[in-house]
Amino acid sequence: MTFHPKYVSMMVPPVLAVALVLTARYAWRTGARGRALATAWPALFHGWFLMIALGAHCTEVLINLARGRSVVGDTPLAYGWRVYSLVLFGAVLMTLGARGARHARRLLAGDAAAVPELLRTHAAVLAVVVPLVPFERFFGPLVTAVTVLVAASVALRGERRSAAHAHPAARLLAVE
Repeated sequence: MTFHPKYVSMMVPPVLAVALVLTARYAWRTGARGRALATAWPALFHGWFLMIALGAHCTEVLINLARGRSVVGDTPLAYGWRVYSLVLFGAVLMTLGARGARHARRLLAGDAAAVPELLRTHAAVLAVVVPLVPFERFFGPLVTAVTVLVAASVALRGERRSAAHAHPAARLLAVE
């Protein structure tokens, strides 16, 4: 039995479901509640979504390259500009997903300086993904819409929590 790339795609939804639960648990355990939780948790999951989905994308491309066959039309596949650009696309978005998750964790910790960094990261994701919308009818619009919604929730967050209210441990260190 050979490993077919479609199995990689089949693993993504359950892994994303686990990531959804784990990021929610992590956000809750940091002590974030209310608007802070509603703002930072989707941003955290968005970063993990990009890392998981694009990690699977790169894995699928590299498995197809090793097989020498493309899944699309089962045509021959050799290393060239197409394979390079597909892997580079995945690597860029995985890096942006990791940056987004890191800034979302800072936001959960009450660091208001994470907001502009998170918005810059979302702008970079949009700069990479929006040009795909005319060519890629599922992933491009999906990631564009989700990124816009998450960026809007971060940009419109109503309260800026102080460091003393960010984390239960931070309250112990706060000087009154």
